[in-house]
Amino acid sequence: MKIIFMGDSITEGTGLKESTSRFSDLIAKDLGIESINRGLGGDTTNGMMIRLFPEVFTQERDALVFLGGVNDINLTGLYRPACANVVSTIRIARDQGVPMFLCLPLPLEPRDMPRRDWDTDRDYNRTRYLVEKYAHFLTHFCEGRKDVTLIDTRSPFLDERGNARRELFVDGIHPNEEGHRILANVIGEALKNALQP
Repeated sequence: MKIIFMGDSITEGTGLKESTSRFSDLIAKDLGIESINRGLGGDTTNGMMIRLFPEVFTQERDALVFLGGVNDINLTGLYRPACANVVSTIRIARDQGVPMFLCLPLPLEPRDMPRRDWDTDRDYNRTRYLVEKYAHFLTHFCEGRKDVTLIDTRSPFLDERGNARRELFVDGIHPNEEGHRILANVIGEALKNALQP
């Protein structure tokens, strides 16, 4: 079985010391499957859509795991374009006969985001709010659909007050090794339930 993981820097494994600690690699080891990691730091949902055909649909694959959209919001200050791109991606995957697993975006912790490495003028509290709106849209859009499996990769990263669990991140946006293990458990369980006989 071959699973393709499409995403941005989180899927790519930014902040990890070893690529073998990425959730895609952990899932492959745990389930005994082949994983193809197509995470690209800084990519948007638009960029991921462009990469679908050369990096996903031109090869044998059993499923697509998709995690992205936060960069769209960071760059534009809007969440609706990401929503539209994900809806299009779901339809394209359906038309190509590829089972798609859509992950909810992880929460942000603005207090921990390094300002020197990000846009110092951006309001990251608003970005966090827009990411919540994006997650809300995806949750309701996918409800009852048969052409996509929604995976709640968001809730395990929230504390009892609905804030990001800071101990699971390296910089307020990228999960650390423990965070990737949580992603691997949640996504791996969904894949196992849906794809394995």
